[in-house]
Order: sequence, then structure tokens, then C-alpha cells
Amino acid sequence: MRVLEGFCQVADGLNSEPLILAFVDAKVRAEEEYERAYGRAHRPEGAELHPREEKRLKGLLRRCDVLSNAYCFIVDYAPEENLARAEMLEHVGELKREADEAFERYKLEVGLPG
Repeated sequence: MRVLEGFCQVADGLNSEPLILAFVDAKVRAEEEYERAYGRAHRPEGAELHPREEKRLKGLLRRCDVLSNAYCFIVDYAPEENLARAEMLEHVGELKREADEAFERYKLEVGLPG
């Protein structure tokens, strides 16, 4: 994080606002990731999730559920003759796969079993 602080100072010296914003954003993300990793490493076995982690996990799960329901709705109610049906199924299916991957990845990040 010190490196990112140094880059922020260089960007400030160059008076480059987009560069400053990019480095500050990277620094904030690095700090958040460090806090998450530190908390995960020092969390006792069976301890509860931080409210922020629990909220994000629930949001990711809700997204998976909504996309599953949308996929099932298209399968059940869109006429097979509908030319857009296959395209909708493909698109919603891809969104569902991405949502499932994000959910599983975050579960691992917070230390929950896969």
C-alpha cells in the first residue's frame, strides 16, 4: 500500500486528476482486500461473518436466484417458436454462470466452505 501511496504522490505532482483518481481507487481497494484477508486469517473457527460480508453474500445469492428464476420462466413460458427465446436463454444462462462463479468466489474469500 505504501507503493500506491507513492504513486498517488507522483500523480499529484504531475497534476493528473484521472491518474490520481485511479491510484486512490486502487489504494482503497487494496486496503479493503487487506482488511478482508486479515479478518479471515484471524477469525476463529465457526465465527460469524462481518455484517458487510454477510450483506454482500446475500446479495450475490439473491442475484443467482433471480437469474435462475428468469431462466426457468423463459423455458416454461416463452413459446418455442419465438426466435428470441434461444438468444434469451443463452444470455440469461451466461449471466447465471457468471453470478454463480462470483458467489462461489466470494464464499471462498470470506472463508466459507465451497
